Amino acid sequence: MYSLFRLSVLALAFASLTACQSLEQFLFYPQSQLITTPSAFGFDYEDITISAAPGVDLHAWYIEPPHAPRANILFLHGNAENISTHMHNAAWLSTYGFGVLVLDYRGFGQSSGHATLTGIHQDALAGLHWLQQRNLPVVLFGQSMGASVAVVVTAHAEQHARAPTALIAEAAPASWPQIASEAMSQHFLTWPLKWLAMQIDENYDAESHIGHIEKTPVLLIHSQDDNTIGTHHSQQLRANANNNLKFLAARGPHIAAMRDTHVRDTIIAFLNEHLHSTTSSQNLSRSWNDSSKLNDSSP
Repeated sequence: MYSLFRLSVLALAFASLTACQSLEQFLFYPQSQLITTPSAFGFDYEDITISAAPGVDLHAWYIEPPHAPRANILFLHGNAENISTHMHNAAWLSTYGFGVLVLDYRGFGQSSGHATLTGIHQDALAGLHWLQQRNLPVVLFGQSMGASVAVVVTAHAEQHARAPTALIAEAAPASWPQIASEAMSQHFLTWPLKWLAMQIDENYDAESHIGHIEKTPVLLIHSQDDNTIGTHHSQQLRANANNNLKFLAARGPHIAAMRDTHVRDTIIAFLNEHLHSTTSSQNLSRSWNDSSKLNDSSP
């Protein structure tokens, strides 16, 4: 998550200007400029454009492994900046034989449109569909906001018999209204207005969906030192999850677990354990559109 203080101040200004309308837009802090590319770090990659909805084209990088990929990973980043500042958290997986698709949501980086909670879930589904057409197992890997999105998308895909092979979620917020309320509580100016956070759509809360993930193996990671999304969020998710979830306690600041070789080794072991035992669906239908919440595909 981006600066909690900034979120609080902006939420106050927004509430004042709009007579307490939705705070959802203050969940997103996109950056349009790409500051680097995978090639700067020695990774081969393809520039990819994925159509998520009419008028919404998503920019992504497909980072290629040295040899034919054993599986593909869809990486979903957090609520700030773009793929150029987050790719290092997933690009390392290509050295273990995985193709890695790092995707910018609408309104982030070079992707068109503007971000909404509905839209970013549609975008993640479009990325999953694109990878599953390549006829290899697909793993979802999300951090922060992207971890929450990955949980919801996995739950929906599983219900439609199109489950990914595995899910890795680091520092996932359990509830959008809750994390917004917690952010507003950090500053005395916005503390009295934290009730406004309840206007944020709770239909995309990870804690409401994780219990619907019954077959897909889940690795939940959260740092004990995370001051942005507290560990009580992972406790809430674990309380609502099934017995297919493993939890890894990490150390260090928010979404910094990939710096730890033990965390990386645990992820590789988790993937090795499940890639040979789980059959991945090859095509993900667009049945997501069966949900009226997700029919809103406006950019």
